[in-house]
Amino acid sequence: MSTHRYIGIMSGTSADGADFGILRCEPSSIALEATLHLPFEDALHEQITQCFTPGHNEIDRMGALSQTLAEISATGVNTLLASHNLNPKDIRAIGHHGQTLRHRPEHAAPFTLQIGDASRLAALTGIPVVSDFRSKDMALGGQGAPLAPRFHDIMLSLNQQASPAAVLNLGGIGNITYRDHILLGFDTGPANGLLDSWHQQHRQARFDDNGRWAASGQACEALITQWLAHPYFAKPYPKSTGKEEFTDEWLNHTLADHTHVSALRPEDVQASLVELTARSVALAVSQLPKRPTAVFVCGGGVHNGYLMQRLRDALPSICVETTALLGVDPDWVEAAAFAWLAHCRMEHIALDYTHITGASRPCVLGSVTTAD
Repeated sequence: MSTHRYIGIMSGTSADGADFGILRCEPSSIALEATLHLPFEDALHEQITQCFTPGHNEIDRMGALSQTLAEISATGVNTLLASHNLNPKDIRAIGHHGQTLRHRPEHAAPFTLQIGDASRLAALTGIPVVSDFRSKDMALGGQGAPLAPRFHDIMLSLNQQASPAAVLNLGGIGNITYRDHILLGFDTGPANGLLDSWHQQHRQARFDDNGRWAASGQACEALITQWLAHPYFAKPYPKSTGKEEFTDEWLNHTLADHTHVSALRPEDVQASLVELTARSVALAVSQLPKRPTAVFVCGGGVHNGYLMQRLRDALPSICVETTALLGVDPDWVEAAAFAWLAHCRMEHIALDYTHITGASRPCVLGSVTTAD
């Protein structure tokens, strides 16, 4: 295998922007060489989040949004190349996750939908695009998510991290990777998604800076218990979930059903949502074959100091640190993961997700759209 560069693009369920990373893949090592974040403007953020649930004229809205996201992705790729004196021929392929609008692994006909037109992205950059990573896994009976655990395994291996160990991604939805004699991974439940939307609703800003607003509130035990009674948390893995299940409507419905909701301040709900994330992660850890000695955290949640402290409190005797200790900045793990998945697709490497997603066999993930 020769040395090649790949660009990974990730836009998560928080829908706050797109992350770009250039990953150099060599026969025995990987290195993240450059990164870029393009924030989404408020209007675009609103358009994306409105598409998370069914609504009027949604197919037309989705189609236009897919083109917009492809153009933004192309802008990011071309900006990243220009700022590092690279040209399209220096990049073997783009790993384009796309923006998830639907993830329905439990439907009678399971499907997943990520938008951001791959053909338009390839045409605007002159680089082949690997996209639609999740559909093949679902076609083989898998959940289609999470896919990052295989990359997390590479990170742990290259840093000779002792097992058992775990990697926790705190995006809109949380997911955990467990490595020992077996590699496991599954979604833990809500993370930044509900925290951000509740903060936006009451504070007119997209996120709770360092968790300060949540820290000013008082978590409600009865409400947390009610939330943790959701069947998803007791469901055995492999499992995955998304914004379609833990929606703003779900949150508002549970609040309306809560006996003492009138006594709760908005910051109390925010504090309770932080506790929901921390305790659902702790519950997920308790379901693992062995208790990991360390949990390495990545994703936007690492910037919420209050959430990180509640995680440490919920996971006593476990070292909770960020993936920086593994040599990858926590902000860029997901973008790097999809660059690496593009590498696997271009090298025709079959990946084994049988114990992670429940797929029936190893397979090569992703569809290639050429720039020709």
